[in-house]
Amino acid sequence: MIFDAQRPVILCGISELATRGDLADRAVALALPRIPDEKRMLERDLDLAFTEARPRILGALLGAVAGALAGVDFVCLRSLPRMADFAHWIVAAEPALGWPDGAFMAAYAANRESANEITLEASPVAIALRTLKQDFTGTATELLAALEPYVNEQVKRTRAWPSNPRSLANALRRLAPNLARAEVEVTFSGRHYPRTLEVRISSPSSSTSPKTQQNQAFFAGDRGR
Repeated sequence: MIFDAQRPVILCGISELATRGDLADRAVALALPRIPDEKRMLERDLDLAFTEARPRILGALLGAVAGALAGVDFVCLRSLPRMADFAHWIVAAEPALGWPDGAFMAAYAANRESANEITLEASPVAIALRTLKQDFTGTATELLAALEPYVNEQVKRTRAWPSNPRSLANALRRLAPNLARAEVEVTFSGRHYPRTLEVRISSPSSSTSPKTQQNQAFFAGDRGR
């Protein structure tokens, strides 16, 4: 028996939960502000306020759906992002939501860019590769040796750092789409042995955020020791 289901899932946490690129690129990340003490509510009061607002919320949602149904066949996006149908549908709902043309795609692109940076900042491999700041051609074994001087011993002892060339190659395959968006192209050779890979860095100075630069300094903290 085959079940086909499609439903949004909400993940909530204090730290970054979606650090794998394939998950982060399918997510809409929201940073919720802390609730001040003077604005906290009992659950019964919150339920009462929601019950009173429910008809207006439902009406707004149905209005957005009606607007999207009316305009969905007339939407033409220049490029389709991950979750293309989701983006296409929300763009169709923009007029009913009172948003200017292009507002959603601009916000969605910024959200995906932020998620991409989170993925890279959470990966010691990506940080070391961007710290390398030079092109590379060779085997995964050679690249692992080239990256190790840029990583301190504390990081090498964690599970996040690849313990062998095969693990490094697998990590690079997962990170390749995220690195490409940061102007770091990783390509693998054909099936001949030994397999080689190429790393091409377009503009290393402009592809790293201040937070990533701080992480680079930490991960390479003992280079001079």
